[in-house]
Amino acid sequence: MEYTVSAVMEKTDDFTLSIQDSTKYLNLYVGESDWEKHLKILYGRLLKKHGAAEAKELMRKTIACTILLPTHDKSKIPTPVENLLFWTPTYTQFNERDWVLELQEVIEADKDIEGWRNQCLSLGVVHPLEYSPVTREAFNRLFTKAEEAGAVNDSNKKDMIRRFQNLVLAYGGNVICYMFVKEDYKINRKILNWRSNYFFEKLIFDTYTPEQVFKIKKQELAKTNPKLVKSVRV
Repeated sequence: MEYTVSAVMEKTDDFTLSIQDSTKYLNLYVGESDWEKHLKILYGRLLKKHGAAEAKELMRKTIACTILLPTHDKSKIPTPVENLLFWTPTYTQFNERDWVLELQEVIEADKDIEGWRNQCLSLGVVHPLEYSPVTREAFNRLFTKAEEAGAVNDSNKKDMIRRFQNLVLAYGGNVICYMFVKEDYKINRKILNWRSNYFFEKLIFDTYTPEQVFKIKKQELAKTNPKLVKSVRV
């Protein structure tokens, strides 16, 4: 059978996981790899061993479990990282949870965060970041943490700088600095990796309500030199 998006991930209730989302979340949660190639290989193996209907169901479950398994046990990530996709069905956790439902909840939460991020950006941004002490400190804390975690290298440094700058532009400096001062234990425990700003952003809304984040940023902008506050289109 031809490998297609519809063959791998069909709609479950009102939830559809595309190949694009599959590779996006695998890269975020597990590690960088040519995931589309490996998904194709896995699906071919499942088709040979099972009927089409069972292969599709197992494919959905395997992808979801592979993505989320590192959140339960970071030590499960092998080298090379794509091996986790093929090993996942052998783990006892594979049949212990509704992985597809859990992944659906993650993706829906991420859509909410995207909306809240846009609302924060619509309040205005501090630019250049380095001209305000609090936004400069926020960026430095983020980037230093990523460097200490070994997530920054010559090939991704520019992209990492951009990602963390975008995080500070969106939420301001105080929200991020408060996280490091008051929630450092959460940062060390809940951030799966520092390869992007994704997990830190999720942790912000695991700690504060959207209304609290908006309030903190508004207060920061009100105290910032007006010449540094810029309007942005979202």
